[in-house]
Amino acid sequence: SYVQEAGRAGRDGLTTECALFVRPEMLDQRLQQLKQFDPNELPINETYQFIANQGEVTVGTRPDICTPFNVAAFTSSHGYKTQTVNRSIHLLQRAGYFGKVTSLGEICLQFSFNERSQTELHEMAQMPTEEGAVARHLATFAACATIRRKQSEFSGVGLDWNRILFALRRLEEWGVLAFAEHQHLQQIEWTQPRTASKVLIPSEVGIEPYERSLERLGALGEFVETNMCRQLFIAQYFGFPDTEPCGQCDNCLEVATDATSDFSLNRIPEGGVDFTNFIKGIPPSRYNICIQTLKSAEENGHIRFEKMRIYKAG
Repeated sequence: SYVQEAGRAGRDGLTTECALFVRPEMLDQRLQQLKQFDPNELPINETYQFIANQGEVTVGTRPDICTPFNVAAFTSSHGYKTQTVNRSIHLLQRAGYFGKVTSLGEICLQFSFNERSQTELHEMAQMPTEEGAVARHLATFAACATIRRKQSEFSGVGLDWNRILFALRRLEEWGVLAFAEHQHLQQIEWTQPRTASKVLIPSEVGIEPYERSLERLGALGEFVETNMCRQLFIAQYFGFPDTEPCGQCDNCLEVATDATSDFSLNRIPEGGVDFTNFIKGIPPSRYNICIQTLKSAEENGHIRFEKMRIYKAG
């Protein structure tokens, strides 16, 4: 999003500022959320066996009819979160154990609010985001300790159901509320006979996408904390190592004002220097930063330009 917005902002050719706001705790929260979906920790086999036992599917057979699965009953009896169970079913589908999964009846969510919920939901309701849209819907109910809302009652939010669930999970991560599916029945289609052994999820379906998600999150953290050119960092991440520093981002501008850099103002002799001679020793990759140095120094009154020569002020 940062790259996309930066690109849009510069289309008219005018000078533009693009700010990236990051709270370190948000990266930690996202990391903890990702770790919940570690395939090695998900209740994949437990979910599979529960569905098979509930549907009375014998080992070595594949039912011709779908098996009912009460998600809420399973999560409450085994202590798993609905998100991790749904993720387990998704991986079982991807691995070819299950086929189509159909929801029966209408999904009903049960919400629990705390002493901060009402205030924070009203504040978030002003945000032009998906979380803000969901907060506007729930703000009027936050005075209650618990409520239940059907899926159809969220129709006025203006988002599809998956986006609503995503926004609710974000609100839950931020401690604004807690929610769980009160009743959620599914029908599971079997594509393979029931196995007696532990189900195996191929690495390209399970662990590899998970590790890529961790890698992307790590790269985002490095991007936030890096001292190198932002554009250069992004370009190298996407496989363009020969990209030159932009000379415009915060890191480049900070380097540009560093008096100890290899093109510092100390290189200007008392009698001044011709501009072309001044930049001769500057590596092409640092040319833009050099220009920013000179502009900043002129604005701060440290140097002056006379035609094509640079003089130290005073």
